[in-house]
Amino acid sequence: MNIYNMMPDSAPMWQCLHAALPHMPQTAFTDLAHADAVFCDSKIVAEGLPDTGALPIYAFERLDGAQIMARKPLWNPRVRLVKMYCAEPMEAHNGNCQPLFRRLHVPLLAGGRVDYELVTPTAPLKASEYERIRLGPSFLHLRSMLPTVRRYAQGTPRWEDRDIDILMVDTVEYGERPDIKLIQRHRQKAIDDVLAAGGRYRVRAEAGRPYSKADWVQLLGRARIVVSPWGLGEACYREYEGVLAGCRVLKPASPYTIRSSCHLLSQPYDAITPVPPMDMLNVPDLDQLLHSPPEAGARCLLLQRQPIEWLGQRLWEICHDDGRC
Repeated sequence: MNIYNMMPDSAPMWQCLHAALPHMPQTAFTDLAHADAVFCDSKIVAEGLPDTGALPIYAFERLDGAQIMARKPLWNPRVRLVKMYCAEPMEAHNGNCQPLFRRLHVPLLAGGRVDYELVTPTAPLKASEYERIRLGPSFLHLRSMLPTVRRYAQGTPRWEDRDIDILMVDTVEYGERPDIKLIQRHRQKAIDDVLAAGGRYRVRAEAGRPYSKADWVQLLGRARIVVSPWGLGEACYREYEGVLAGCRVLKPASPYTIRSSCHLLSQPYDAITPVPPMDMLNVPDLDQLLHSPPEAGARCLLLQRQPIEWLGQRLWEICHDDGRC
């Protein structure tokens, strides 16, 4: 299969795709005249795709949330939209008159109500659009995870040697929009709750990103529990990193089950414990979690699904799943 790439060399998605190329059987990047398919960012399609003839187009959406932000690419019948992951309600909204919300978790932070001033609805997916969405690998997560994979590939620190019971280091400031302020309040509340637990547990909680990648990866190996609130999307780097480092992860419970080729929230692994979004340390068996390391299943899954080799394999499967090459 010969692929014509339309993404700039500096794009994180393109860098991952280029690194994965050796692991995609009989695949090469070429010019448009010799291409069998086109790879591009979904924004390129939405803003106006140059003429590529009748070639199939794989538009990669890099957003790290459970939302369908790039609707315009699906208006082009030649486009396959490759999502990092998406939410089950997409199926429920398929073909009916209900709107699909861009940030599905925001109404939960607003007390359960769907406030149209906080959450912008989009049009419902048509059947012809839905069938052209592919669940792909998490490019931004993959790039961030590789240092953690390398650090803990051969094993994680012993549970009894970990000197931080509860760890949370998080960006809080995102912007001034009402929906963003709800997310900021959710994250700040989690930081405050962790700090308040300092009289009983060994805690570390900080706002912002004060650590280098190397220091952060090392810090994870000292923690037993990592608190991972929602951000602009439901999923976050933090639960990937925490699981890879052998930690337990506290993650807000959501009715929107995220399903993906590489995400863990829909899996029954005990490494991730669902908690109330605005009371994330409200875990009846918190002391028990602190004294028992998680099972290895989720960690093993991520170790298998984060290397570049797996990325290439998954991309090859996506490009072949509809018989186009």
